[in-house]
Amino acid sequence: MTITSAPTIDELTQAWELAKHAENQAKQVRLEVERQLLEKTDLKAALIPEGTSTFGRLKVVTGYTRDWDQQRLAEIQRGIEPNFWPFKAKLEEIRAGSRFLEEERPDLWAQISPALTLKPKKPAFTVKGY
Repeated sequence: MTITSAPTIDELTQAWELAKHAENQAKQVRLEVERQLLEKTDLKAALIPEGTSTFGRLKVVTGYTRDWDQQRLAEIQRGIEPNFWPFKAKLEEIRAGSRFLEEERPDLWAQISPALTLKPKKPAFTVKGY
């Protein structure tokens, strides 16, 4: 569908649905091709466990998702010198708590809000029934 001058929301919604359908079909084809590539014995044998393997123009990145048990690490940390501890703590916002401070405790919010940077998210579109 080609959009010309001043399309309506309904026309743009229809165009979005067509584009999303084409995107989903292309993704299914890509995933099937990737599955077939990984079945190739010579490719599978040459892949390194973690990193990038190159086969002509094709690059395959492999690796692991690393998920640590936070409670166990906290227990283990007590017995290891801090300069040998290979982890760092990261403060993550509890949005319900910060929203409470914004609304109910502006004095506290004023102290912590200078540390906040807001970056707009990319809008996500969905069409009901799709």
